[in-house]
Amino acid sequence: QINAANDLEAVQCWLQHYRQNLNTYKSYYKEAKRFLLWCIYEKGLSLGELKAQDVEQYFQFLKNPPIHWY
Repeated sequence: QINAANDLEAVQCWLQHYRQNLNTYKSYYKEAKRFLLWCIYEKGLSLGELKAQDVEQYFQFLKNPPIHWY
């Protein structure tokens, strides 16, 4: 378990493991941010509420994101 009060803190804890490799950190940060924003704005769910089908929907979203995401 981690000491996090919300999804953002949980992701920040996870990202700390990659601080030593700046390129990896930046890439993971960008993707984690996009995923969290999608969870909030497109699904209205926290990470703990996601189901497998929600993640599949996210993969579909990545293939063809709506124009307002650019």
